[in-house]
Amino acid sequence: MNDTPEHIKKRFREMIMNRSNEERFMMGISMYDMAREITISSFPPKLSGKEFRELLFLRMYGNDFDEITKKNIIEHLKKLD
Repeated sequence: MNDTPEHIKKRFREMIMNRSNEERFMMGISMYDMAREITISSFPPKLSGKEFRELLFLRMYGNDFDEITKKNIIEHLKKLD
């Protein structure tokens, strides 16, 4: 859904671009941290470290990789600890 008027989108972009590179970078970090915390808050309690890493990877990045690559990454994550 995209119901934001063009002049509002343009103004918002101008406001963001008027910030320094550092401010925009820090905003991105803050948004990532918040998304990660929201994701983690949905996990079942008492996951092992391996289960936690696998679930976090799948929730955050699972759509970014093909099945073979996902499987390889998960196998690598399971070897950690």
